[in-house]
Amino acid sequence: MHASGDDSDVEALLLALGGGDVGAWSWDRQSGRTTGLSDLAPILARGQAFGQPGDLPFEALLGDDERLAHRLRMVGLERDRATFSSEVGALIGGRRRVLRIRGRGRWSGDGELLDVRGTIEIIGDQEAAPRPWDHAFFCARLPLIVGNADFQRVEMVNGAFAESHGYTIDELLALPPRELFAPEVRAALPAEITEAHRRGHYSFESVHVRKDGTRFPVIVDVTTLKDASGVVLHRIAAVQDISDRKAAEERLRRSEEALRQIFEASPISITLYSSEGRVLQANPAALKLFGVDGIDGLRGINLFERVALRAEQRARIAAGEGVYLESTIDFDELRAGGIASTRRGKADVVLVITPLVGGDILVQKLDVTDQREAERAAARLQAELDQSHKMEAIGRLAGGVVHDFNNILAVISMRAELALDALRPNDPASRHVRGIIERARHSSDLVRRLLSFARREEVTPKIIELGGAVEGMLEMLRQLLGEEIGLSFARRGEPWRVLADPGQLDQILVNLCVNARDAMAGRGRIDVRVESVRRPDPRASGALADYVRLSVHDDGPGIAPADLRRIFEPFFTTKSAKKGVGLGLATVYGIVQQCRGVITVESSLGSGTTFRVDLPRHVGEERGAGAGAGEEVVAAPPRARAGERVLVVEDDPEVLASERDALLKLGYEVVAARGAAEALEIVDEIGPSIALLVSDVIMPELRGPALAAAIRERLPELRVLLISGDVDGVDLEGPGDEVLDKPFTFDALASAVRRALDRPPPG
Repeated sequence: MHASGDDSDVEALLLALGGGDVGAWSWDRQSGRTTGLSDLAPILARGQAFGQPGDLPFEALLGDDERLAHRLRMVGLERDRATFSSEVGALIGGRRRVLRIRGRGRWSGDGELLDVRGTIEIIGDQEAAPRPWDHAFFCARLPLIVGNADFQRVEMVNGAFAESHGYTIDELLALPPRELFAPEVRAALPAEITEAHRRGHYSFESVHVRKDGTRFPVIVDVTTLKDASGVVLHRIAAVQDISDRKAAEERLRRSEEALRQIFEASPISITLYSSEGRVLQANPAALKLFGVDGIDGLRGINLFERVALRAEQRARIAAGEGVYLESTIDFDELRAGGIASTRRGKADVVLVITPLVGGDILVQKLDVTDQREAERAAARLQAELDQSHKMEAIGRLAGGVVHDFNNILAVISMRAELALDALRPNDPASRHVRGIIERARHSSDLVRRLLSFARREEVTPKIIELGGAVEGMLEMLRQLLGEEIGLSFARRGEPWRVLADPGQLDQILVNLCVNARDAMAGRGRIDVRVESVRRPDPRASGALADYVRLSVHDDGPGIAPADLRRIFEPFFTTKSAKKGVGLGLATVYGIVQQCRGVITVESSLGSGTTFRVDLPRHVGEERGAGAGAGEEVVAAPPRARAGERVLVVEDDPEVLASERDALLKLGYEVVAARGAAEALEIVDEIGPSIALLVSDVIMPELRGPALAAAIRERLPELRVLLISGDVDGVDLEGPGDEVLDKPFTFDALASAVRRALDRPPPG
């Protein structure tokens, strides 16, 4: 029930007594409407002093702290049913004035507050004095804003807030708080206010909009101010621009995402272990390395149990230092330990172990199995190449020796045969001369073996299925090796063919088997095998190529490492002088090189020896056999015909003399020259009478083929016979040229000269 109007008038009249600059005011609680008497406006030197709806008419004049204090008094009035009186400072007409505000409430019969009425008067000026609360609020660098209970109206705002949002303080006081939020987040504000009411202090992230329309992320920290009875008076919000933090978070997110992608995409195995060595994380490369489907497949692998770390390395890891080492993963052992790995065998890995902050351990593993195998293959290939270069150098040396030795043998053989021809058949000296001739022929065989090693002996290559060729040699080999040597043969792979001289292949097999027999002192076992293989081609930068491999293994005592390095050198042997001269394996090496193959040997003391000969697979058509340089055997040496003049050119005077004497004995007219220059002078002088040029191939001024070409410019129909004991790197393919290899017999020289003269003219 409301009080009677008479009581109200009396209350107002009594309150108005006292004179001075006094005005009256009233506030109706039910409607929230405030009113003031007409004499209030001139006192306050402004128009209607009403504030926002629900405010008392004079509240707009009060400072923020005075307003909060005044509302607290109103709360006390309602609670205690008492009148109130207070003095507050206000800015009126540009001056700081002191107001006395008094008021008294009216209640219904059931105790409900109906309205409040009172007076307001100016009682004097107020000295300007700094107020700590004002300074703290308005000068704070943190943007602050105070709203009413439901945060629908701005009551206070500081400069930092206005600056951060691009508004003035007056603009913000007239702006509903929700307008500060981006449109897409406004729907969530009621829920945030409710949560702030429930908690009393609450923070949430949102998006604000500046006056110019730009958006920026914020954290809104809301504190609820209540009276003693729990009624919400104000909401105080601190608003912090978190653009930099969001940018940093975005950079961090992108960095983490990049690291995650690197982690996932890295071809290097990356595994994160705990300080105890337990697996925490693993990338796909790590799962692939260990051959498991997921990280659960690695749970049973402990870093410190699977990697052999020295005490010094463990100490470095414990001290936070990284460790680099090489290790091996045995997948068969992992499976035996319960790891479901799909890989077999072993893998060589390089590990980089890095302790991380916090105690975890990062381990990077690089599978270098293929690389290590390639390095081992490259080392083997390099060793073969080094051996090839070494043997090539020895071969060149052998070629030089052969050239000089052939000259000596040519003189010995020719002089001996001429001497024998001059002796009577029953002369006692003829037996000695025949002995000289016989030893010269044996020496010729030794020269041919040197030529074979040096890859200078002429061969007749044919297409051969190596397995069949070896199988056809087995019976002869068994007889050669003896009954106490067990011989076995096996064939594997495709029956690939090779291009080689059959006699040379027989020589390879016989030399290797006989060498094995001698190494076993005539008792043991030899295993021969032919198989098709793919291996690096030493002449094609290691590219894989097809080869046919001939292996000869014995169970003898093996070869000492020091001897193994020299095993193919000519004249090197571990046998006694009576059992070998050291040309067997050197000859094999030369034949293999001539066939563009590779020969290797593996041996260790007490474990036997294995020789492997790899010959390139032949895939072309069979080519015709080349003509050999064998000697023609005739009943009697053919002699000269009338008027046939021969020009003999040789830089060695002894050889020149023996060839000249032999040709004179055969009835030829002989003109001798000790070199190309002298020969050309003779041609210029008597050229047309020369029917045949007999020239050594290797001469210091001009080689035989070049000399023949020079003379043919003067004598186009000249016949040529070239004599050589070392033809490596020399083109002997002249028009109609005849070739005779040193050393040669008297009969061989006679036959070669006759064949050359009987050839049709060049061209």
